[in-house]
This record gives sequence, structure tokens and C-alpha cells, in this order.
Amino acid sequence: MFSLTDIAILLALSQLVTISLSFAFFNPGFEGRLISFLSFCLGCLVLGDFSRVADSTLFSYLLFRLGTLTPFILWYLAFRLFTDNEKLIRPVWIPVLYFVLARAIGVPLYSATLTNSTLYFMLIYVIPQLIMVSYSCLAIWRAIQGYRADLVEERRRFRVIFVISVGVFLAIRALNGFFTFADPFLDNFSLFSRTPVPPYVFPIYVFLIGLVFNLSVFRVSDRTLELLTDLAPVSRPQPSPPHEPEPGPNHKLMTRLLETVVEQRLYSQHGLTITSLAEALGVQEYRLRKLINRELNFKNFNQFLNSYRLTEASSRLAAETTSISTIALDVGFVSLSSFNTAFKTRFGMTPTEYRTRHRSD
Repeated sequence: MFSLTDIAILLALSQLVTISLSFAFFNPGFEGRLISFLSFCLGCLVLGDFSRVADSTLFSYLLFRLGTLTPFILWYLAFRLFTDNEKLIRPVWIPVLYFVLARAIGVPLYSATLTNSTLYFMLIYVIPQLIMVSYSCLAIWRAIQGYRADLVEERRRFRVIFVISVGVFLAIRALNGFFTFADPFLDNFSLFSRTPVPPYVFPIYVFLIGLVFNLSVFRVSDRTLELLTDLAPVSRPQPSPPHEPEPGPNHKLMTRLLETVVEQRLYSQHGLTITSLAEALGVQEYRLRKLINRELNFKNFNQFLNSYRLTEASSRLAAETTSISTIALDVGFVSLSSFNTAFKTRFGMTPTEYRTRHRSD
């Protein structure tokens, strides 16, 4: 007879299998496959607590090894969904590799009778758990970080859902696991004699999240589904800035926008936000976001401003002898490093290379 935890696990698996198959076969794209793999790993994490599986040490071990990859996939998914024109630096994968090796190799070899067993326990349990929690927090921070500058309404809403969902996941699973690993050091404290959250809570939560997600997939707009399954590469070139408004229902607002941003060089103002720009134009913020996103094809407000900043900077680099750092700050960038990164993304070369080439031409 199944326990309450087993029933909750079966219900959670039914939703995760639906998500995994749906995004694997019917919603192609890298993000779709990533969501499918996330569902698979989350299913392994849930299934590891199933009573029939727990009897098999090897099978349970393999399930948990795959399941513990979930926070890292969440972090990478957050980067893919919520970041525009930015590349990951390779060192961020080093803690992930350490986590995988520590758990895959170190855990089977651990014994409390080993010399320096406390240090060994810290290396293979505590530090990896801290890495897992850190990457879950990074996923949340990635979703929060660009919320104000995000011009895609569907993605803004999804950021809120993502933060809440991953936050609850972090509270229930990752921190709960940390208390479990702390048990050997806290035998005298009854508070830590068992995990703070009952075992059936997590699969019930996964079932509810999966059910809501599956129901919403059938109701979301094409733009939302495209956002989740078919994003363009992260390093794609930025759109070029328009100089003349196209005829259309938003012609007057577009004209005012370009006059304010270009003629008054508002793009060079440090700390300019879409809120302050909307106030300057006397228009609702959501309407301005929609205009820049739908009409000008920018996903991010900083990306929109940088298009004008980089256009002016490239002209000045070719025509002036002013230092690169002075030009970068004068056109609106807050640091030379951010200017160099944005410039290379736009032109395929560094500002120094650009100046040398155009001077020689």
C-alpha cells in the first residue's frame, strides 16, 4: 500500500513526464530541450524518495545524482531566458564540476571511521550543498536583476513566477538538505533530529507547479511559448537604432521618443531608466515598453540605449583622438569594461581595433 509521500510522488511524476515529453517533441529549440531536461532531473529528485526505489541503493544513488543537477539547470535556464547579449565566463562551471565530482565519487567513499572524517564530510557534503544553494540564489538574482529594464511583457511576468517558484524550491529542498547533512554535528539538538519539512511536501509542491505549468501551456500566447522554447542565440547582434519613425498608429509617440532620446542626447545620461523616460515623454511606462519592444525590436532598455551610445562612440573613435575611456563615459556607459563588451558584441572587434582599422582606412 502506498504512503502519502508515494502518492504525492506519483502525482508529481505525472506532471513532470507531461512537461518533459511536451517540450522534447512538440516545442523544439534549445530552451525547450533545457526545460525537458530540467523536468527529467526534477523527476529523478522526486522519485528518489519513492519507497520502492529507496530499497535499491544503487538505483536510488543514481537518481539523486541526476536530481541534484536541478539547481544548476535552473540557474542556466535563468541565464538563457533573462539575459540578452551576454556570454557566460568559463570559471562559473568550476564549482559545478566540483559539485558533480564530490557527490559522484566522494559520497560512496565516505565513512565516519576515516581519518579526518569531519574534513572529508565538509568537502563532499557541506561545501557542495552550499554550492547548490548559491546557484539557486543566482538563478533568482538573474531573474530579479533585469526586471526593470526588461521590455518584453511576457518575460517580465515569467520573471515573477520564476522567482517565487525557485524561492519555494530553495526553501523546501536545498536548505532542507543542508539541515539533513548537519545532523551528524547536531545530535544534541532535537530540532535537527529530522528534516524540518515532511517528505510529502516537496512532491506535492512539484505536482502543483507542474499542473499549473501544464495548464498554462495550453493558454499562453505564441509570444510566451516562443520565449520559452525558441530564443535566438544569446550573443546575437543588437538591432540598429532607427533615425526616422515609420508611419503607423504610433507615429507621433515614436517621433517624440526619437527626438527626446537622439536630439537631446538623453541616451548619454547616466542612470536613465525607462520610468524616467516615460515621465519625460508623458506616457505610461507599459506603453513605452511595448513601443520599444514591438516597433524597434529591442528586448532590453539598456540594449536600446546602447544602440545610440555605440553609434556615437564608433563615429568619435574614427574621427577623434580622445581617449577610449573618455568617449565611453561621455556617451553614457558607466564603465570601460561594459563599453568594451557591448562594442565588441555590436561590431565584432574591440574599440582599439576599430579605431586602428578606420584610421588606416
